[in-house]
Amino acid sequence: MKKLLALVLALAMVFALCACGAKTEEPAAKEEPAAETPAEAPAAEPAADGTHPEVTGKITVAQHRTDLEAEFDALIAAFNEIYPNVEVTVETVADYAKTMAVRIAGGETPDVVEVRDTMIPAASWADYFGSLEDCDLPEMLFTDYYTVDGVQYGACMAAGYRCMVYNKALYAEAGIESVPTTWDEFMAAMEKLSKLDGVIPLTSQYNTGWTQREWFDYYAASQHEAGWKDSFVDTDTPFSDEIAIRCADQYKQVIEAGYVEEDLMSSDWDLQSADFAAGTIGTYMGGNYIYATMLGLGMSADDIGFYAFPDSEFNGGKCTLSAAVDWAWGMSKEVVGTENYEAACALVKFLAENYANYTNQITCVKGVECSIPAINEMLATDPIIITESRVSEDFAAINSVAAINFGTYIQQYVIADDSSKVVDEYNATWAAARAEVKG
Repeated sequence: MKKLLALVLALAMVFALCACGAKTEEPAAKEEPAAETPAEAPAAEPAADGTHPEVTGKITVAQHRTDLEAEFDALIAAFNEIYPNVEVTVETVADYAKTMAVRIAGGETPDVVEVRDTMIPAASWADYFGSLEDCDLPEMLFTDYYTVDGVQYGACMAAGYRCMVYNKALYAEAGIESVPTTWDEFMAAMEKLSKLDGVIPLTSQYNTGWTQREWFDYYAASQHEAGWKDSFVDTDTPFSDEIAIRCADQYKQVIEAGYVEEDLMSSDWDLQSADFAAGTIGTYMGGNYIYATMLGLGMSADDIGFYAFPDSEFNGGKCTLSAAVDWAWGMSKEVVGTENYEAACALVKFLAENYANYTNQITCVKGVECSIPAINEMLATDPIIITESRVSEDFAAINSVAAINFGTYIQQYVIADDSSKVVDEYNATWAAARAEVKG
């Protein structure tokens, strides 16, 4: 394994995500210059009070965080204090990737929209989204992730870590003196939590597909080199990967031990977030994005904790984390050149600079510090950190034929009587798609 090299590269990049106590820049080779306003489209001078009344328009913005509607409304209100003559209509869309992919393909893209390659392949972004070159964006992380052929189509809304999230008060009540660092310790912790009345040790969130994908794309991926999924292009049997199977088996072990909801189909992200905040769930597989949700639901920040994946026995005595890029703010290709373009550009910039702050997340703007103490505690354990990268065009081409949903794969795997049959089925689907694409 090339874990040491991955660690060096990952640390250089990811510690910039949350400069809590220190600021670490990305390697010089990866630095992106701050976007500049083109000479032919100079930024308008603000009024004496700092507002921009000269920017006008009616625009629509779509966002996916159903749990952060109040925060988003406050964010738009703050935008309107600076841009009082821009009318913004907000659409909060559940099951965003699926719903918006259909709308975008049908030519119904909101003026300002969230962009991600899991919704629209990066190779097709130019067909649907407009360039952000005129938006005077700040210097940000993950710019390269959202750039295709030299054109930037997205400004990352937040950055963060995928890890285990836990209720500190419940762990203390259960007698768990330190967070688990191995899988055996994790299962022992789940057993202790199961002794507490009315407490679910680990929420499965089984009925929400994107949460299941995290066991594959983040937990398993954190034990590989960055860009692991691109290796699928060279094999007909990617789902036979030893680490991926081990991680899925561990999740299945928790389910079979009865440490999750009795009825898996009743467990989803929206329902279980309220239960965690209420103190009836001990642990999540998730990430720092959960912090904002729980604060919004009234949970005390002192009770929210994070720890790296409990896998040190497989990684030289260290646990692992995934550093994940989030969705990005972009705009419809159709709004470019219209009377609403300047307003859309202003909103994209405002969201890029302020969204993470309003939603208690980790900003992608370089040099801006975050302040989540529990994240600092986790980072102090010096975990191995693997950064997420955009999948290659070859991977995207094959999976556009295979149409594999990795969340669905995990859902099927963990409840199957014979999980090897699920592996064989998905390998066969991938192999057929690979043969069709590669010839």
